[in-house]
Amino acid sequence: MQQVEHTGKRQRRRDYLQQGADYQKLTDIPGEERAAGFEAFENTSDLKKRIRLWDNAEMQWTSQTFEETEILHRVTLRKIGCKCSACIFWSETEKGFFTHMKQVSQRGETHEDATLESFVSHGESRWQCSGCGATFQQGKKLAAQRHIEVALSDPARHETAKPITMRRFSLDMPENYKKPEPVVSVIEEEEGFDPWSM
Repeated sequence: MQQVEHTGKRQRRRDYLQQGADYQKLTDIPGEERAAGFEAFENTSDLKKRIRLWDNAEMQWTSQTFEETEILHRVTLRKIGCKCSACIFWSETEKGFFTHMKQVSQRGETHEDATLESFVSHGESRWQCSGCGATFQQGKKLAAQRHIEVALSDPARHETAKPITMRRFSLDMPENYKKPEPVVSVIEEEEGFDPWSM
């Protein structure tokens, strides 16, 4: 039986830090060369860098981190699908996009005369949407109202929606991406109005 030599955590860390300079050089190389370089690096290291990917559908960084491996470069970063031009919906097929369009239309129809109804479940007061049956906690009335508003406004937003064929993930944020401005509500003060007296 062949004996396997195990190195301790500290030794593996030392080895990783020594290889760090080579690894950093690999992260600066674009495209195919980078994938080939990672394949060679993976064979010499058991510790890999973890990175976040830019999600082109949701227009934000992923919450999950990924090991930067050959599979990440050959599979995940090459994943292509359809994004709805009116929202963040993503599907790997055009058929999924058209199903989404149908669901948006149906959701609008079911919420046409929808109202919120209060009821008690297991001793807890809740709100229920009469259009689809979705339930919300008693303190979430605004969220429940927003649910109905979105269901009613989505069909109009999707009238001209088209499927956009694109890659789902990338390593960098697009150069032309502009971060949305925060929404700030301005309260005009009336003469003699004291906001702290409320």
